[in-house]
Amino acid sequence: MAYCRNCGKQLADTDRFCRYCGALQPAAEILERRCGSCGTQLEEGAIFCPECGYRVQGHDKAGLGKNELEETRLKEAGAGDIEPDEGADAQKSVKNEYSKKVESAAGEAITDKKAVLISNAGLPVLLVLLIFIFSAWSGRFLNSYVIGDIIREWAVVGIAAAGTALVMLNGGVDLSVGAVMSVTAMTAGSLMHRMDMPFPVSVLLALSFALGYGLLNGVCIAIFKIPFFITTLGMGVVLYGLSNIIGGYDGMYMLPGVLTQGTGIGWFLSILLLAAGASLIFLYKTDIGKGFCVSEEIEDISGNGAEGTARKTIFLYSLSGLSAGIAGLLLMLRVRQAYYVLGQNYELYAITAALLGGVYLKRGKGQFPAVLAGALLVAVWNIGITVCLGGARYNARVFEGLFLIAAVLYLQFTRKLYDRVKK
Repeated sequence: MAYCRNCGKQLADTDRFCRYCGALQPAAEILERRCGSCGTQLEEGAIFCPECGYRVQGHDKAGLGKNELEETRLKEAGAGDIEPDEGADAQKSVKNEYSKKVESAAGEAITDKKAVLISNAGLPVLLVLLIFIFSAWSGRFLNSYVIGDIIREWAVVGIAAAGTALVMLNGGVDLSVGAVMSVTAMTAGSLMHRMDMPFPVSVLLALSFALGYGLLNGVCIAIFKIPFFITTLGMGVVLYGLSNIIGGYDGMYMLPGVLTQGTGIGWFLSILLLAAGASLIFLYKTDIGKGFCVSEEIEDISGNGAEGTARKTIFLYSLSGLSAGIAGLLLMLRVRQAYYVLGQNYELYAITAALLGGVYLKRGKGQFPAVLAGALLVAVWNIGITVCLGGARYNARVFEGLFLIAAVLYLQFTRKLYDRVKK
């Protein structure tokens, strides 16, 4: 039997508080140790529960018995600093403080979800606004052909933005996306036309090269510590030149009609959904992916105060190269030709989609599903401005820059709204 060191009354061995004065009893007097899973009393030194097999040691707090777990929680709340002679009121105060901390953490999680929903609520509004503007601008905008083209463009931008968003979530950026798209399409076209390779073989080889370009970006950034802006910008210039060399004198390859048959809206959507599903599984179900969205402040991943490891950096840029290659092949199928600047400005579109989705360049934060909504906005913009301007498509370059600036302003507004809701 045990005795209270405050009032001296006799207690049971399992009592954590004195039933007469409420004083917390020393840990040495808490003799009972039970399994955290089934509650079975354990022998001293036991590693596994003899009844259910639950590991009770080696898992931090998960392996503690009920009494030990309660004692640990109370100590974390400040009970360890309270002497037994301070009485029941002090113990109740500590328990109340611990309960408030638990309730506060749960409330913050709910508030965070509300803030995210509110900050992303503007995307549907912007989508409806764009559709209204383009419909009022041109009567040709809302027809089945244009809607189909928007969905195809959504798949292209969405897949390119998926790889870009993964890089940006870890604090980097990839400015070679458009060049990788161009050279991948030109490589596939050259293999089919000049070497008479089957379409599937040409696609696989072209995608392997795209993966290699991304891998080279990652190695330069992670191993040789070259800043990502310089690395990816330089890689983009090199790949545009390589794409021109591959094209030769003609500079473009027209796809035979048989290759574009069966590549309707459903096919493009299927590819987009598969890519999005793979990205979500990677981000939220794998140990590597979960680490990309944790940091509140990530400066960059080029070695200058980097949070991401070299392995993660190389892996992410490789994924970005692969996604850009897939996007380039889809764009080739959509326009039914490949030419050396096919993917020009698509790095801009991918970054804009990621920014609209709430991905921050230096904060390692963002909601990946919202990136797809941002990609849809970019697709509506691209096709809408083409339909409305007609032959003056290249005049839209001015509007494209303004669109990116507007996306950054929208991001800043949603961030302020997010912070305000959390407060």
